[in-house]
Order: sequence, then structure tokens, then C-alpha cells
Amino acid sequence: MSDLKEKFVSVKEYSSVAEYHTTLVRPRLKKRGLIDSAVSEVTSLRCVPTSTRQNSVKCLEDSPTGNSVLKGGVTAVVDTEERVLEEVIEIRKFTKDEAFRMEEKGFFFMPNKITYFRKTAGDECEILGALSRNKRKKMKKAIRNSSDFEFAYENPLTEKTYQNWYDNVYVPNVALKKHGRIVAARDWWKTGNEDSCRMGVFFKKKGDVVSGIVAKGISKSSVLPKRMSISYSSGTNDVRPLGLMDCLNLKIIVFAKECGYDYIFRGKDTNLYGKHLSSGIPVFKTSLGYEIMPLKSWADMLIKFNDLSGFEDTIFFVNYAKGSKKLIGNLIFKKEPENVGEYKKPFLFMLRVFRCTDGKLKLLEEIRTRG
Repeated sequence: MSDLKEKFVSVKEYSSVAEYHTTLVRPRLKKRGLIDSAVSEVTSLRCVPTSTRQNSVKCLEDSPTGNSVLKGGVTAVVDTEERVLEEVIEIRKFTKDEAFRMEEKGFFFMPNKITYFRKTAGDECEILGALSRNKRKKMKKAIRNSSDFEFAYENPLTEKTYQNWYDNVYVPNVALKKHGRIVAARDWWKTGNEDSCRMGVFFKKKGDVVSGIVAKGISKSSVLPKRMSISYSSGTNDVRPLGLMDCLNLKIIVFAKECGYDYIFRGKDTNLYGKHLSSGIPVFKTSLGYEIMPLKSWADMLIKFNDLSGFEDTIFFVNYAKGSKKLIGNLIFKKEPENVGEYKKPFLFMLRVFRCTDGKLKLLEEIRTRG
């Protein structure tokens, strides 16, 4: 099961594909006259009326008479159509084959959590040379603006610097956000161990931190390489227009290489942008050469969008591509599509663009990427 409900998304959950069909789909088909009876087989189970409700059934196991109650007595509405008011419909348990079949019915088979990763670099010029023209121009301007500030890096991270950043930059910045939540602990700097040390890069003005990125070094695991992983980043409002955070995001890639790491990761996100996470986040992260990677330690999701009125005008997420190890990028626009090219990345199998009109998703185009 995903953590969407913890992320300001209302979710209607069904325990399985069978429950979804029995509870929601068959009653609607019967109401529209597309099936003779809602009492039909459900994955080898049969349904018969209960004695307590005229409009309900219980899924039954086979018995000598053909009618015996399934353990747990799953109840499904058949004559009264169930109305789903939640923003997202989610099926909690499913097989991979079921998931891809359900995509034909408007569902998306997708990772719950994702991270971003790239190789580290020996110098800033190496990174700048691989950026788009506009991004490179923006970065060079940020580098010029940063000359008025003191650049500092620490490995290991000290209590004084971390708490200066935490108290004067991070906490006040979170308080300004609409759905801001303080997730970093004030003693995070010292919670590392031999397999997870703490470090950071900062800009200071007159000795005080005005922007910073803190990260942890993580040893190689059975599935992931030795890496530096960015944990938190924040800058004060008055220096944000100067692009200091852009500059720090450039410098930490080089800093990771200097610390002996071949890869740098960017923590983890819930794979749904346009609600509690801005749809601009994947644009920013991938603009610096990062690629999206599913985190297999979290369960995958099988979801269908039901009401997007509470979402931003632009929504982005990735889902699995059948028969490919690559991911599919999905863009949903509630208004006229714009800036589609910012989401087109070579690590994607394709980019699909949808338009949401009157609550319905319409596929506008599928853009194959060159990777």
C-alpha cells in the first residue's frame, strides 16, 4: 500500500483487482444493462444474495450446495452503484500481469517511491558542458552571484554549522510553505554511523549560513552502489533570486567526487508531483543530469485518477513500461499543454501527454525519447 493518504491525497482503496470489479465495476455495468446479472464469477468465486440486504452479496467458496460464505465474508454492493468521491482509486494487492491489464482500464502501474541519481564529476566545467544552453546560462549567472558569499564545505558535518543552517534557514523556510512540514531533526547531524556519515555544502554571509545542502555518505548495498545521498536543502528567501541553491547543487556533485563517491543520489520522493510536491521538482532535478530510479524497498502502486480538481494544473509521475526496463513519463495538463520539452528525457522509454477535460483524461501524444 502506498503512502498517498499521508501526502494530502484522498484515496479510495480496494484490497484487490477482484474486489474493485465486484464492488465498483459490475454494479455500473448492470445498471447500464451491459450484463444480465451482477451475480457472476469473480476469480472462481460465486456470489449469492445475503439474507440481510437485498442489494448486497457475499463472495462464496465452493461447497456441496454451491453456496458457502468466503472466510471473512467480503460484502459487495451490486444493485446500488458505489460512488467514488476520492481523488485517487488505489488497488492494494495485485500481480504484475494484473497491473498491466488494468492499465487498459485507465490505471497506472507505477513505483510508490523514486529517487534521482547521476555519476559524480571531477569539476564544474564537466557538468556545465552537458547542460542545456538555457540551464548553462542560468548556472553561470548563479556562479557570478555567489562571488559575494563565502563557500564552505564540511566532511564530517559539525554541530555548529548544521544547527546554524537548521535554525536560521531550514525551519523558517518550511514555515512559509503551504504544506510545509519539518521532517529534518535538529540533531540529524550526529545520527550517522560507520555506514552513513554526514556532510554538507553551504554559502555564508558574515559567518552565518544563508543556504545549504546536507547529505549523507552511504556504503554499497546489494542493490545500490556506494553513494552520497542528498537529504535536505534550503536557502533564505532573500538569496533565492540570486540562484545560490542552483550553485550549491552544482558544487555538491563535485564535492561528492572529492569525498570518494562515484554516484550522488537525491533522497526519495513520492512518485506523484502536482499535489504536495511541485511538478517543477523533476524538471529541476533532471536538468542537472539526474535520472529517475524506482526504490524497490517500497511497494509499487496501481492507481486511477478520479478527481483532479484539487491538483495543480500540471501533474507528473512515472510508470512502468511493459517489456522494457525504462520508465514512462506521464504529464497531465488541466489547461493548455506547455513546456512539454522540459520533461522529455533520454532515460525515459517515452513521454505521454494527457489533457484533463471534465474530469476525463485524454491522451494527446506519445513522444518517444532517444536514449
